[in-house]
Amino acid sequence: ISALPQVTCTLYNLIPFSPTNILILATAPITPGVITNTTGVTSTVRDNNRINNTAWVTLTVGEEPIAGLQAFNDSPTELGNVTSFSATVTAGTNIIYEWAFGDGTTGQGISPGHVYPMTGTYTAIVTATNSVSSAWVTTTVIITPSTGGTIYLPLVLHKWVQAPDLVVERIIAASDAVTVVIRNDGLRPVTNQFANEFWVDVYINPYTPPTQVNQTWEFVASQGLVWGVIIDGLPLHPDDTITLTVDSDPAEEPYFWSELSNVSWPLAPGTELYAQVDSSNTETTYGGVLENHEIVDGPYNNISGPEYVPTPRFAGLRTARGMEPGP
Repeated sequence: ISALPQVTCTLYNLIPFSPTNILILATAPITPGVITNTTGVTSTVRDNNRINNTAWVTLTVGEEPIAGLQAFNDSPTELGNVTSFSATVTAGTNIIYEWAFGDGTTGQGISPGHVYPMTGTYTAIVTATNSVSSAWVTTTVIITPSTGGTIYLPLVLHKWVQAPDLVVERIIAASDAVTVVIRNDGLRPVTNQFANEFWVDVYINPYTPPTQVNQTWEFVASQGLVWGVIIDGLPLHPDDTITLTVDSDPAEEPYFWSELSNVSWPLAPGTELYAQVDSSNTETTYGGVLENHEIVDGPYNNISGPEYVPTPRFAGLRTARGMEPGP
C-alpha cells in the first residue's frame, strides 16, 4: 500500500459472475487516513473487455479497536516507596492511557509510578482510549507500613490530605420539587474521569437515617430520588458546586435517573429528607471518589439532613375560614 512494494497474486478457477476477495495484510506501520491506489487484472485467456481490468481503489486505514486490556502493579509496597504500574493490551493502536490511582490523584502513560500517602488497600483504574474505542480495568494496590527509616507524609497535618471532599451543601425541599447542591470542599478537583462519576441519593421519610456509603435509599426508605453525575459534569474543582434538581415533571432534568427513583408527588408538608453524595459504588468501600476523610479515616461527611417540606404559607388562616390550604 502506498510506499510498499507492488503486490502480485494469481487466481485460479474463477467462477463467472462470482466476486473474489483478496485480503492484503500490511505488517509495516501505516498512518491512519485515506490512501488511493491502482489495481489491475491481467487474464491469461481471451478477455473481450480489457478496459475494465484497471480501477482506482480507495482504502481507509483506521485505528485498531482496543481489546484485552489488563493492568498490573508491583505491590505490596512499603509506605513511602514508589508503586509501579503497567498496562497491556492484546490489540489496539495509538492508545492513550490515563490512571486514577485511587487516592484522588491521577497519572498518564503505559507504565507510571506513584507514591501513596497512607497505608491501606487502593483500587487503581486505568482507562485506555483511541479514536475508535475505550476500555478500563482495575488493579488492587496494597500499601504496607514502613519497616524502618523516616517517612514524610504529604499534608497529613490535622488529619488532612490534598484530595477531593464532596459534601451536601444544601437541600431545598418543596411539595413539587427537590434540589440538592453538592460542593467540593477538598483541596483537589474531582477530575473528569469515568472512575470519578458518582451517585447522589435523596431519602424520603426514611425508616432510619442513612449512615454510610453503599446504603442507597432502597435500604432505609420506600421512596427516594437518584442522580448520577457523569463525566460531562466534571471536573468539579475545589469550592465548585453542582446543583441537582427534580420536580413533578422530571423528563429533562440533567443527571436525574427516574428508573432508579420512586416518588409520589406532591410531597406532604413535614416530609423528612436526607441526601447523600457519592452514595454508592459496589466495587469499592468509599463510593466513586476517594475523598479526604476516607484517606485519613476521618468522620463521614457525605450525608446531610434532615430537611423538611415546608407547610404552605397562610395554611392555618385559610383552614380557620374553611378554605383550602394554598401557596
